[in-house]
Amino acid sequence: MISPTQLIIRSLGMQPEGTERAEVAGRCVMCGGDYSAGELVEPFSPKDSFTEYSDLQNPSGTHICGACKATWRKEFMQNYTKSVVCEGGLYPFFSNDAVGYWILNPPPPPYLMFISTQQLGHIVWKAPVNLSRDLMLVRYNDKVLKIRRDHLLKCVTAVRLLSDLLLKDAKPGRGRKPTTGVFKNPLILDRSLEREVHGRMRDEVRALPTRYPESQDAIDTLDSATVGETWALAHVLYATDPVKPEAKVAFGQFNQT
Repeated sequence: MISPTQLIIRSLGMQPEGTERAEVAGRCVMCGGDYSAGELVEPFSPKDSFTEYSDLQNPSGTHICGACKATWRKEFMQNYTKSVVCEGGLYPFFSNDAVGYWILNPPPPPYLMFISTQQLGHIVWKAPVNLSRDLMLVRYNDKVLKIRRDHLLKCVTAVRLLSDLLLKDAKPGRGRKPTTGVFKNPLILDRSLEREVHGRMRDEVRALPTRYPESQDAIDTLDSATVGETWALAHVLYATDPVKPEAKVAFGQFNQT
């Protein structure tokens, strides 16, 4: 199986790097990908500032593969830490529009989806390789978010139905106009995943089934959503122009030095 960094260098047309040739076949300490005898590798000798030991896929190994060495550089630790990587290049994956597009239109597998909000940090070798368009795995800092595409679409429909019912029940305050036509999210959402209330349903939504029985299925759909699906909702619902973004790095455009 291809590892995340191996997928990156293949997608971008990069070359593996290393100071040694492997004497025997082995597995990369970091990404866990296989390498063959004779391939470029690098002894695993991290600096004191390296703290990612719990994420190592093969901690008993001695070398990192040529793909991890090629991507262990500032560009992938700072500039390209919010990206989708697939055949053809590396694309933006952070704004509502960009995330909304890729979540609703995942690329053909294999592909990567990852976001790091740290100023400088490791992310690419930790990202799970997606092998399906129906189940998406997003590496978000230290979390792996699971998004079932079919259930996400049901959640979008559920949110809109519940929003319509909340607005139907809304009463204008003194001197205020009715809120008809305004979207009211039944969930509290936080795209940064830093607030404990992310994904919580508003209290007034729980009372809707007593007046609108059709709301119960929508509530059940949202109750069964994963954290990844509610995170995706926070982007999809507020995207204004979710079109495919231009590649940050297309195949063959990355300059290795």
